[in-house]
Amino acid sequence: MREIRYIFCLFIILSAVQLSAQVSQITVKIEGNGYTKKIFAEGELLWNNRTYLIEPFANPHAFAGFELLQSAASIAEGGTITPLADGYVYVIAKESEGLSKLGAEWTVVAGSGFNYNANGVIAPLAVFQHVAVANTLITIPLASGFTGATPIAKTIDLQVPVVSAITIDGVNLAMFLEATFTYVHRLPYTSTTAPVVGLTPFSAGVSSIISQATKIHGTEAERTATIDVTAQDNSKRTYKVIFEQLPELDLFLCIGQSNMAGRDGMDASQGDYIPVDNAYLYTTSTFIDAVNPFNGFSNVESVTQGVSPVFSFSKNISAKVAAKLGFVVNAKGGSDLVEWDDKTDNLYTQTMIRALEAKKWGTYKAILWHQGEADANANDLPAYPAQLTNLVAHLREDLGDVNLFFVAGQIGKWRTDFDTFNAMIPTIGTFISNSACALSDGLTDKGDNLHFNRASQLILGERYADIVLKNIYGISALSDTEYKNTSNISVVKNKLYIEISNDSFASVVCITDLSGRRIYASESHQSIELNLSPGVYVVSVMNNNRNPIVQKIVISSSLL
Repeated sequence: MREIRYIFCLFIILSAVQLSAQVSQITVKIEGNGYTKKIFAEGELLWNNRTYLIEPFANPHAFAGFELLQSAASIAEGGTITPLADGYVYVIAKESEGLSKLGAEWTVVAGSGFNYNANGVIAPLAVFQHVAVANTLITIPLASGFTGATPIAKTIDLQVPVVSAITIDGVNLAMFLEATFTYVHRLPYTSTTAPVVGLTPFSAGVSSIISQATKIHGTEAERTATIDVTAQDNSKRTYKVIFEQLPELDLFLCIGQSNMAGRDGMDASQGDYIPVDNAYLYTTSTFIDAVNPFNGFSNVESVTQGVSPVFSFSKNISAKVAAKLGFVVNAKGGSDLVEWDDKTDNLYTQTMIRALEAKKWGTYKAILWHQGEADANANDLPAYPAQLTNLVAHLREDLGDVNLFFVAGQIGKWRTDFDTFNAMIPTIGTFISNSACALSDGLTDKGDNLHFNRASQLILGERYADIVLKNIYGISALSDTEYKNTSNISVVKNKLYIEISNDSFASVVCITDLSGRRIYASESHQSIELNLSPGVYVVSVMNNNRNPIVQKIVISSSLL
């Protein structure tokens, strides 16, 4: 199965809300593959391909002795859970991430915490609750940021799946879940006939009748393939695949290392799980609605996916252009440039598999590149311009456009050892034609001294978008105001610095929050230092009545 990141969840069906209450024995029916039934207890393995153990409970745990379905970490086992009574579904997730990653419908259960031991590192978990309705299917929630998911209940009736996969012209349907019965499958604009739909049963004794779609431009009924399945126990289910032909897409290849993938978590309350209008994300064989995590289908990445700059980039481009957009995101955390710049490199060859397959859906407009943390050292940096030039030449050749626009990005400015790299990469236009650089002035990290926080990632994506809008679509950013990210505006240790050295005239400085409320306004001949509350601000500096320098900055809640 395709590797993907999920928050680690333990599903528990209870009839009571309070953890301290008597836990009723409720049987749950679980249909899934790859599971081994175990007992939830101190010292038990959480995943059968890891050595992580449940730590001794500080107090008697209400769920001790429950049955759990142990599975492999980092593998999307899939499956469904059916509670046989009304109550609650409880999931165990990382205490620090559960609320933001599981969504607003999940609430933490007070006093429900316990620890697990990950090779000597102790990590806290907590129980989150969600209302469950009897006989209503529940699937493992897709959420980025942890290792795996496994169900747990007082008694589990484990059943073997009926359907292993649905195929489209022999290729497995992306994101197939046995409990999801209707799928929309996008076709390239060049398609003329409906693909052939097939079914792969999980075991012998499963029969099916397939009615193929007859058209790709007709009514929904004509564009729908129907699969009627009969299981060994004579139970029946029907799957539908609805074909939808997309217009020619404006394509963007987005590659690099962990800050292109994203490492800070999604925030459901801010709409991070809402698909972007008129934008699509390439999976393994088709395009789906563009939604976080954007790097979730990378074939070279196997670790946590978070908020990528591609998220805000896609929102800003789609809001300003009429074209439909397609994104191929294939970043690899920790990768250095020498892993990318040769056509025989695994990262390059694997990326080209996806990039060239996606080309059936449209025309590439730009390559977005964010990488450099691994090369920002005295040994690797001198060769970086030549190696990057080599990579861009290969990409342009293989994608069929020798002048394809290329946008790189600065890495974080909170570390002085990144200064030389950040001074070099804006000069990209001197060694790579038709290129530009998105700057990172005013952006901050997520507290790990390496990765941009969520707010900074969104601003970085906006800066990439401003460059592409101007250079590809002829649309100026910020209503034709001069958009210039310069070292005149910076954030160091979460303090705002504005460098001003004017003898003949005063600079006009204005700072607002995102609602437009004025926070600060002044005229000054000298540099300004300001302490601001955590948040995102718009800083405007006007020199000698010229167009203002306008820049978003982030003040984080954590200091290093």
